[in-house]
Amino acid sequence: NILQKNKLASKKIPMNYNNYEKRIVEIYAVAIDGWTYGKSVCNPGKIGGCEHLISLLDVLVTGKCSWIVLSE
Repeated sequence: NILQKNKLASKKIPMNYNNYEKRIVEIYAVAIDGWTYGKSVCNPGKIGGCEHLISLLDVLVTGKCSWIVLSE
């Protein structure tokens, strides 16, 4: 877990797709880098079409899309 590994949180934090920027990025200074669908991170269950899901799965599996710690 990137939050625990970088000592940003002591407990597991649930993903909040509806308020991703405000509840995840702004509070914990981490972000998903390499997202391939749309302009912002969204719940994968709301992504339409298999081709978009396959593309996202591919970048997640290969590590091209991952969590990063934001610098100040």
